[in-house]
Amino acid sequence: ENRWFWKGGKWKAMIIDSKNVAELDRVMKLAMINRLGSVAKKIFAKHTTASSRMASLKERNILGLTHHNFYYTEVGFSCMAEIFWGIIPRMPRNGVFYELGSGSGRPLVAAALLHQFEKCVGIEILQDLVHISRQVIGHFVPENRDKEISKYVNENTVRVINTDFKEIKWAEEA
Repeated sequence: ENRWFWKGGKWKAMIIDSKNVAELDRVMKLAMINRLGSVAKKIFAKHTTASSRMASLKERNILGLTHHNFYYTEVGFSCMAEIFWGIIPRMPRNGVFYELGSGSGRPLVAAALLHQFEKCVGIEILQDLVHISRQVIGHFVPENRDKEISKYVNENTVRVINTDFKEIKWAEEA
């Protein structure tokens, strides 16, 4: 089954009605954001940005990590898609994607859905966020995947390491 298209609906009509290659490319990208974005939304249904931010703030306060080097923010799926579209033509299919300070793992999940990486590795220092990330990436484990997610990811693609990214050799840990 083709990864980017599905039968029927508004996307099929928009693709057929495209007047040139640039418009077709734009419609295909919008269709991909819509389809894969809904998969990502399903994966994160139990873990909102607000709940992840609160978990980060709580643990940072407990650990005394309140200086400006530690700040919680998230990059949305559509933003990651735009970034990947610019670099995918230059990326190897079997490379490794690292997310440093991976938080709840939103870009990690986006990377796994948007490109055929051999591995997607998140590195996060806060245990509460690692716990959330591991719950989220549990959707990628073959026995936990639903049919929709299985269309888009490889087995054993995503993992999260609980450590300070300044203190490990990434390639050896992946």
